[in-house]
This record gives sequence, C-alpha cells and structure tokens, in this order.
Amino acid sequence: MNEFLYSVIICTFNRAEVLENCLKTHFDLEVPAASAREYIIVDNGSTDRTADVVKRFSESAKWPVHYVYEPRLGHSIALNRGCETATGTHLVFTDDDAIPDPNWLVKMDQCFREMRADWVFGPVYPLWGNLSPPNWFGPETGGLLACFSHSDEIYVSNDPAKSFAGVNHACRSEAIRSLGLYDEQLGLRGEQTVGGNDDDLYRKALQRGYRIIYCPEVFVNHLIAEFRLDKRSHVKKAWLLGRSQALKMTSENKDMPALFGAPRYIYRL
Repeated sequence: MNEFLYSVIICTFNRAEVLENCLKTHFDLEVPAASAREYIIVDNGSTDRTADVVKRFSESAKWPVHYVYEPRLGHSIALNRGCETATGTHLVFTDDDAIPDPNWLVKMDQCFREMRADWVFGPVYPLWGNLSPPNWFGPETGGLLACFSHSDEIYVSNDPAKSFAGVNHACRSEAIRSLGLYDEQLGLRGEQTVGGNDDDLYRKALQRGYRIIYCPEVFVNHLIAEFRLDKRSHVKKAWLLGRSQALKMTSENKDMPALFGAPRYIYRL
C-alpha cells in the first residue's frame, strides 16, 4: 500500500487563542496506518502571539510543523503560500476555528484509496459554544456560516451548486497544482473582496473531470463567532462578493460590455 503524506494547511490572522484551541484537538486525530502528516500554519500578517502558539504546537507535535509568515493580506494568497510550502502527496484544508472529528484523516484516507478520489470533502457542522442559533439559520442559510451537510450518503459530486468549503476539503497535490491553485483575485482580503475562492476552485475541478467524493464521515465542527450572527454583516459580505465577481468577469474579458463596472448582462438576471 502506497504511503500518503497529508499536508494539513491552516491559515490564520490575529486569532491566537482560537488557533491554539483548534491545534490542541489535532493531537486526538487518528492517523491512517500507511500514511503520515505534516502541518503548514500560514500566518497572514498577525500582530498577536500567533507565532508563539505555533512554536508551542511544533515543540509538542510528533510530526513536522512549518510556520510560514505571509505579509500579503488575502486568504487565497495565504492558501497558495501553504500549498507551495507543502511537501505532501495530498493537501488538506481546514480553518483555525474548526474542530475535526477524531477519525477525520482516517475516513479521508479511505475515500482517496477506495473511491479513487482526486478530491474529498464532507459536512461542516456549527459549533455554537455559548451562543444560540439565530432564527434565520437553517439548511438554506448555513452556507453564510460555511456550514452545510449535502447528504447522509457518500457520493461522487458533480453538482456545481454543491461546492466544498475551505474549512473541510482535501485533494491530491498534483490535482490542485494542475488548476493553478487558488485564484488570488478571489477570497477574503480585508475590505476589498470576500468569498468565491472555494466555489471557483470546485468548478474548475469539475470542469477538468476530477473525481470529487463527498463523504459524510469526513466532517468538522465549525466554531461560530458572535459577530457572524449579525445579519448586517452578511448583507455587506453579499455586496462585496457581488462586486468581486463583477470585477473578475470584466477583468477576464476586456471586451465585455459593462455598466458601472459590472458586466451589462447581469442587470437582466
């Protein structure tokens, strides 16, 4: 059986305490018998004690831990820096506020081997802590908090509307590199743009014909911060996402008729 090396990539920005609690849970992960792991922690310009948190994690871990400082602000930029640093056969993406199931890597490994997967992803469940779920939260709005569950059954994913999320997906290293990694025009980057980078990568993988497996047993719990329950923040994010998508479309096609900076045809939709 071929040995896989899983490179777990976690990007973070000024959330040292949250990151520390997250990393502690990774000591409880079961690791597949014929596999190993390494961690790539990308610090996207933090000014808190993030570096110290990663240092302590590295000193306690029995696997390689690489701390990477990326001063250029941008989620996709940080993700790509993590991909470039990683040496694994497979890249695993999660967040600094995600708590993986103890069998997360084991189930992921099974999917790659038994299902001949190029990509594997699974559900993301909300972890409310001391908060109460808002009355607007449900299956159709879970995506606002990067939380979803597409099915109780394992399946080959081919629906463009049912994308993976950056908090819980993994792929063969060669597959994502063949797609040019993440589009750095998309993804959270301060006030300039937000979202869309995972959906864009997912659609590219589908178009390329990669075998993407959804597995309900490959899941993480996502800690929900209080500020994310404010509906006004989601209205703002929706506006920023729309703007970033419009800018991307017009920049890719200079001859596309535009109105107020957005493709003209969008106004008919």
